[in-house]
Amino acid sequence: MIKLLLESHSDSPIVKQYLEQWKSGSEKELIKFREEKEAEKQAKLAKIEEERIKRENDLKEREGKMLDWEDRMAAEEAKHMSAFEKQKQAIMAKKRAEQKDELMMEMSKDDLERIRKEHQIALDRLETEL
Repeated sequence: MIKLLLESHSDSPIVKQYLEQWKSGSEKELIKFREEKEAEKQAKLAKIEEERIKRENDLKEREGKMLDWEDRMAAEEAKHMSAFEKQKQAIMAKKRAEQKDELMMEMSKDDLERIRKEHQIALDRLETEL
């Protein structure tokens, strides 16, 4: 459009000079506008990237917490299983001691063999139940 005006008013130097200044000013404004829009675009992209990194870090942190929780649960389960095994061993030891005491009271060999078999069956049954 400015070119058309320049061509149509090429005989008037004042109008031509005004149009040239207007053209120059318009080009500068256009360049400035483009630079501002590019700066805004870069700022928005930087903000988006910052938010993406923040979300990624949050996800990594949550994942770490979940893994820590799983490790704690596994340790807690191992602790309970260990306590259960100790209880089981204590019950078995107590039962064996009771059986031994009973065997010592019975002096007859026939009775001793019968009681030993009964206790062995009871021990097997108790171990299976535990």
